[in-house]
Amino acid sequence: MEASSLIMGLLIGLLCILFVAWPFLFPSREGQKRLPAPPVDELQELIARREAVYSAIRDLDFDFETGKLEDEDYRLQRETWIARGVEVLKAIDAYQALHPQERPLAQTDSDGAGAPPAAADLDAQIEAAVAARRRTA
Repeated sequence: MEASSLIMGLLIGLLCILFVAWPFLFPSREGQKRLPAPPVDELQELIARREAVYSAIRDLDFDFETGKLEDEDYRLQRETWIARGVEVLKAIDAYQALHPQERPLAQTDSDGAGAPPAAADLDAQIEAAVAARRRTA
């Protein structure tokens, strides 16, 4: 092997190593200029969790109606989701007790027409479960 080939191979190898190591050796300043994400309001997070529970229960009901779930699985999962909903509603109530000036955002569909009847029914069921649990506690 010739010396020029060896030197050329070493030079190419060093350039490859430098290319790979460059971001670690000299981090860009763009990453340092990023602003921190705005803090998520606790009430908005709780409302989002409540809406997720409602959505999960609606999906579960739909799956049961279409025959994708057996009765026992459906009842077990529905009870689990309702218990989660109760916990979220308790957290919303506790937050509102500490911050009475703030009220949760209204439930709306994607078209802004308001909560669908199914969601209102779920809300009533969860509220009833919360009331029952408060009486026993």
